[in-house]
Amino acid sequence: MINTEKGGATWGEYALQLWPDFTTKEARNNFHFTLSYLKKMIVSGFIISRRNLYLLNRDLARSDIWEFEECYRRFKEARIEQKIHKAEIYALDMILKGKGDFLPEFRSEAIEAKRWEIENRLEEVLLWLATRHLDKLEYNEAINFARLVINRTPLSERAYRIIIRSYLEQGERARAFQYYERLRILLKQEFGVEPSPETKRLISAIKKSN
Repeated sequence: MINTEKGGATWGEYALQLWPDFTTKEARNNFHFTLSYLKKMIVSGFIISRRNLYLLNRDLARSDIWEFEECYRRFKEARIEQKIHKAEIYALDMILKGKGDFLPEFRSEAIEAKRWEIENRLEEVLLWLATRHLDKLEYNEAINFARLVINRTPLSERAYRIIIRSYLEQGERARAFQYYERLRILLKQEFGVEPSPETKRLISAIKKSN
């Protein structure tokens, strides 16, 4: 129920995620038995049924994913309104709330789609924070956030560019070239391609000086 939109979902949609191998009758019986048990065990009104749809009462329930999504909404609003300090606060809060996998014990297209969405939003805010620190000449912070991106998305060329540029700005050309080579090898192994012209331009000065 956490993974559904505010309008809820039918018993069949929940059953497909929870008991994909059951027959329709078995899944229906399991759902209603589980629902009855939950209603007895938790606060009254926690689960709402409305026109054959079932959902959690968000006035009573709490979920990290809902808080994560609310932080993301506020992060986007703050950026649009040019309230950068607030955007940074929401971005950092998203990183804390986005730790770990979403419902790791379940496998379904809907849950996989939600995991993909969470990963993309986390990558977006991490890259934004890394770029912010780079623009403020806070190179170590920029590198740290870019590394977090690489830990999640090993072939993020944008994250590598932030790291390479940060090291170059600090005069650490050997470290910058080391990260460039790592990216070049990964791209060659995975896709048989070279880094983009934008990335190559960052490193060209080092090659010329050598």
